[in-house]
Amino acid sequence: MITPTKLLLFDIDGTMLKAPSGQVLLEVISDQLGQSIDNQHEVYLGGTDLTVVPELLEKNNIQVDDVDAFTQTVLQDYDQRVTSALEAPGKVRLLEGTQALVEHLNELPQFALGLVTGNTKVGAYAKLSPPGLADYFKFGAFGDDHGNRDLLPPLAMQRASKLHSTTFASENTWIIGDTLKDIRCAKANGLRCLAVASGWIDAQTLKDHQPDEVIDDLCDLEQVLKILNR
Repeated sequence: MITPTKLLLFDIDGTMLKAPSGQVLLEVISDQLGQSIDNQHEVYLGGTDLTVVPELLEKNNIQVDDVDAFTQTVLQDYDQRVTSALEAPGKVRLLEGTQALVEHLNELPQFALGLVTGNTKVGAYAKLSPPGLADYFKFGAFGDDHGNRDLLPPLAMQRASKLHSTTFASENTWIIGDTLKDIRCAKANGLRCLAVASGWIDAQTLKDHQPDEVIDDLCDLEQVLKILNR
């Protein structure tokens, strides 16, 4: 068995797929509060679920007695609801190129595939399972591991090393994501970053924040492989 030497840590939302999980979270928060709240799309852009909940409260000018305890209650309820909410056909929409790329990377022994995502672990796999991608990602770091996204890559790297019984060098570890926070968390840890303009941030804005590479989407398999094999 060949030991992988390159670690690929994928974001989920806007990078590989899109799903209405934010609506599920809003419904949970509203139910816990006993009142409706307005969506604030910008809080989701690279945020972790541990920070999204407090930011939604703040932007809606809502105060609770204990924000941390409220957030934990919300995420526990969310985890109980999100899988069934997303399992209906059409709820999760794979972005073009995702399926082919992930399947191809899985066949290449030099790569280990994992996740760095702001989703809770349950929420992440609730999104990956309907299109059949969950089994390709055996490890990761998640939005309920820590509120600070910059601290997630080291967790994912530790879990990758344990699973594969090897150590992945920083220069061989890629963060693949669609937001400025993906770029920032890569830079904060001395990792490489492939930014993908398939989410809600345009390619020029991503380029302005100087990731290693920027591509429009995951459709050009040859292009992506050339970048990741450097």
